[in-house]
Amino acid sequence: MTAIYQWQHKVLWRLYYYVGMGATGVISEESLEMLCADVQLGFELRLKIPLQLTVDYRPQLDVLDGLVYHATLGVGVRYQFRPPEPEPEPKFFSKLKKKWFE
Repeated sequence: MTAIYQWQHKVLWRLYYYVGMGATGVISEESLEMLCADVQLGFELRLKIPLQLTVDYRPQLDVLDGLVYHATLGVGVRYQFRPPEPEPEPKFFSKLKKKWFE
């Protein structure tokens, strides 16, 4: 089981990056096999349809096995059940548009 809290920030238009931290635990029938501290770094592209494309990197530090380092790279496609929220323009471009075109 993995639990990660993440913060999302807009880069441009529909591209976001996210950073998160949390923990992973693997339990077998008899004992706790692995307990890791996790960090997650990734990018998310929100499409106009309710789909999101993601790429993320998750390094883990296993504290049960004497601080063993693991890392995974993930690519994902997510479906968003609620309608996508309208995307505001990035602040940089709205200031630029206001300055030059209005």
